[in-house]
Amino acid sequence: MRDEIILFDWLSFTTTEYTPYGIISAMGFVDDVDWCLVEKNARGYRKREHFNGVNVHYDNPQDVGRVWVEMSGQGCRAFDEFSELDWIELFRLIIKMKCNATRLDIALDDKVGLLDINHIFRETDKGNYVSSTTAFMCISSHTGKSVQIGSNESEIMFRIYDKARQLEREDEGHWIRFELQLRRERARAFIINLLEGNSVGELFHGVLNHYIRYVHPSKTESNPSRWLSQKWWLKFINSAKKIKLWTKCETDYNLTRAEKHVYRQSGNAIWTLMQIKGQE
Repeated sequence: MRDEIILFDWLSFTTTEYTPYGIISAMGFVDDVDWCLVEKNARGYRKREHFNGVNVHYDNPQDVGRVWVEMSGQGCRAFDEFSELDWIELFRLIIKMKCNATRLDIALDDKVGLLDINHIFRETDKGNYVSSTTAFMCISSHTGKSVQIGSNESEIMFRIYDKARQLEREDEGHWIRFELQLRRERARAFIINLLEGNSVGELFHGVLNHYIRYVHPSKTESNPSRWLSQKWWLKFINSAKKIKLWTKCETDYNLTRAEKHVYRQSGNAIWTLMQIKGQE
């Protein structure tokens, strides 16, 4: 795994162009994926097909014919592993079918020490940053420190936290996650820019440059927008810009992956050997 990666970590969209099973097929999920029907109300949708963090909601009496697809971080990794499409093909489908993108999260994982969560926590709490939003939270808990700039319902929000501490994997080394959460028009704009040939790293860098900046307070300058950027911040956003392609997050080896390899990649060879040499 690379020391720095950018990955898609949440996606949700709605469509009236597909049935629930039609959108599952259009998203490229392989036929042997086992979907589970859940009959539990979520935002008016009374049913959903569920698989490994991917939820396809439907049957909403107040919005007949609309299907809501929601992919958590786990669901995005399931898409990486079990879909025959890549992310660009999925985004093309969303735009082509005029789906309504409601949320898109992009995460950068720092494993080389560019981000110091303790320093970021202190600087945010002191207000040593410039942003288009005034809402922020600094939280310290048993899962480590986290910083959120923007509200959960705003079209742009930033979240920085200690991923290694959250997963209780500190022994594996430094791992700080910087998340960019986009909603509605901002999510759609990011997707369109990506499809126009911009790299995810350049777009991530561009959004950060426009909406947030950590700065050194000045005793002689009253306008914070004119304060100098902190060196660690400049190094971080330039690093993000250099990541031209996102990297699929590696998943743990499991029985499902073993079966997928055997059945899809080695099935014919194994059958031939059994015919020649016998089952034993």
